[in-house]
Amino acid sequence: MEYTDAPSAATVTPSGMICPHCDHLLPANSQRCDQCGWHREEEQSAEGKASDAFAVLLSLVPGLGHIYKGHTVLGLFITLVLTPMALLTTLL
Repeated sequence: MEYTDAPSAATVTPSGMICPHCDHLLPANSQRCDQCGWHREEEQSAEGKASDAFAVLLSLVPGLGHIYKGHTVLGLFITLVLTPMALLTTLL
């Protein structure tokens, strides 16, 4: 489940919606509350912040793309363990 500042479906009424901070009745799909100053922000997940194109460029060095996308443990494992093992296997 992803966290957002948007009110849940339970706070939307036929006459509008209820502010999640001060319970003031607002028009339907309001972007802000005039009473307490609450404003709805655009949803953006961690995945959306990381550029997929940049991750592809980082994947030229195995594991760096994983680290950039937030999979630090897997990225370090690939970079520090699997890549050296693959290089040693190739040389033998």
